[in-house]
Amino acid sequence: MLAGPGTANDTRGTAADLPVDTPVTGTVESSARARWFRVFVPDPGSTLIVTLSALTEDYTLLVFAPEVN
Repeated sequence: MLAGPGTANDTRGTAADLPVDTPVTGTVESSARARWFRVFVPDPGSTLIVTLSALTEDYTLLVFAPEVN
């Protein structure tokens, strides 16, 4: 799954679904550019592990709760 130029996952509404245990590879052009992903967490209290590597800038990873109707 690519997370770079030309991908549409730049808003919460266009977030790309991430299957369990599937690496995401790609690039982000700038630390000012957001990429959104949706992760299904089956059980409350589950642990989510995310690794960012080979970073060329200082990036911030934010995790949001699901939207509430």
